[in-house]
Amino acid sequence: MTYRQKKRATLTSIIIGVFGLYILITPTATAMDLDLSDFIEPLLKPIKRLPPPSPELNDITIDYGTVYIAYTIDTESRVIDTSVYEQTLGLQDYEPGATVDQLLQPTFRNQYHDSFGDPVVFSWFLLTQQIQCASTAHDCSLIHAAMQRYKERAYSLGDMYGWHYHHMDWTDINHDGIHFWNQLKTFNGTVYGNGSDVQTAERMIAQLILDKGVYPGAFRTGWTWQNNQLSVWLDDITPFDFSNISPQKTDTGDPPPPPGSAAVIEPTYNIFDWSRASQEWTFYHPWSADYQRFGNLKRYEFRSYNSDLEWEKAFQAAQQGYDQLVVTYSHSYNQLSLYESYLDKIEALGEKYPNVKFKFVTAEEGARRMISNKNYDGISPTVVATQSQNLATVNVDEPLFTFPYGALFINGDYQRIFPTQTNPVMTDDGHQEWTFDLSSFTEGQFRIGGIDPSGNWFVTPTFYL
Repeated sequence: MTYRQKKRATLTSIIIGVFGLYILITPTATAMDLDLSDFIEPLLKPIKRLPPPSPELNDITIDYGTVYIAYTIDTESRVIDTSVYEQTLGLQDYEPGATVDQLLQPTFRNQYHDSFGDPVVFSWFLLTQQIQCASTAHDCSLIHAAMQRYKERAYSLGDMYGWHYHHMDWTDINHDGIHFWNQLKTFNGTVYGNGSDVQTAERMIAQLILDKGVYPGAFRTGWTWQNNQLSVWLDDITPFDFSNISPQKTDTGDPPPPPGSAAVIEPTYNIFDWSRASQEWTFYHPWSADYQRFGNLKRYEFRSYNSDLEWEKAFQAAQQGYDQLVVTYSHSYNQLSLYESYLDKIEALGEKYPNVKFKFVTAEEGARRMISNKNYDGISPTVVATQSQNLATVNVDEPLFTFPYGALFINGDYQRIFPTQTNPVMTDDGHQEWTFDLSSFTEGQFRIGGIDPSGNWFVTPTFYL
C-alpha cells in the first residue's frame, strides 16, 4: 500500500469513527438517515493548496511623484528715485563680483544638487519698465543689456532668460500737482504720461524684439500685479505665466480717492491680489472674467511662493504620486545668503522625504514637464519672412501658441503692429502664414516675433521701410 493509500484509509477510518460516535450520542439518528458518501467523498478529494505569495505582494512599490524646483530671479535695479523723471539707473548688481556674478559661478552651482545629482539652475526674468525708457540710457530693456555679458555663461549652466515687467508710468494719482513713477492699476487703454497703459506694455516687447532680438518665452509680472484685462492680453503673448502668489494680497479694492484728496500716498507700488487663486503646486488656465479662477484662456498659470511649509506640501503630494512644480523667487539685488538659505531648505526637505525625488529645472522646463508636453523638441519653428512692397509675411512650419507679434520702430518710439488676420492662412504645404500691412508707414524698422505652445520662440530679420 502506498503512502497516499495508507493516508486515505486512515482518514476514512477517522471519519467513520466520528460518525459512529455521532450515532451513539444521537438516539434518533440511524445510518439510514445519512448518506455517508455525500459527506465523506468531498473530504477524500486531494487538498488544493493555495499558491505561495507572489514576490510582488511582498515587495510593493509606490509610484511617487517628482518635485520640480524652479528658482526664478527677478533682475532689477537696486536703487530708483521714483520722484525723478530722468535719472541714471544703477547697475552695480551686474558688475563682476556682485551677487549675479557669484550665482553664475560653477563653484556656487556645485554646492547644491538634486536627487539626480544635477546642480541647481536659475531662471532669470529680465526687467523692462517705463522708467528705464526715460532714463539717461533711454533703453527700456536696460537690464537685458546688463545681463548680456552673462548670457553665454548662463546658457552653458542650463539657465534661461524670461520677461519681467513692472506696469508703471509718470503720474499724479492723488492730484496734488506732484508726479511720481507710480504703479498702474489699469489695462484698458487709459492714457497716462507716456501713452496708454496697453501701449506702455506693448512698447516693452517691441523693443525686445527689435533691439535685442528676443521674444518672451515665459513671464513674471512686476509687483505680482495682474487684472482681468492684462490676463487676457497675456494670453496672446506667452504660454507660461509665473505670477500667481496665492494667497497673498495687498490690494484693498477701495475706490480711488476724489481729486485733490491726500488719501493716497505716492509713490504707489506693490499692489496686487491673488487671494482667490489656486494654492496648488501645479497650473491652471485662467478665466477671462477672473484671472484667479480656472477658465477659458489657453496659457498656463503657475504659482510662485516662498515658504518652506508650502514647499513641504509639494513633497507630501509627491508621496501620493503627484508631480509638483515648486517655483521660488529672489531678486538680483538680494544677498547670496538668501539664495543659500532657500536652497538649504529645499535640500532639507529632500532629506526629510527620501522616497521623493526632486529635480532642479528652469521655469520653462518645469512647465513643460507639468503639462506633459511630449511634442517638445527644443527646436524653434522654421520661419520664412518676406517683404513685398508694403506687406510683410511670415510663414512657419508648425502651429504657434498665438498669432505673431509685429514690432515697429518709428519716430523714436516702439509700437505693436497686428497682422491683418489673427487666424493663420493655411498654405498648400501645411504651413501657417500671417501678413502685416505696413502701408501706413513710409519709414521705420520692423521685425516679427512669435512662439509655439512649448515656449520655443523666433524673431525674424529686420525689415527697413
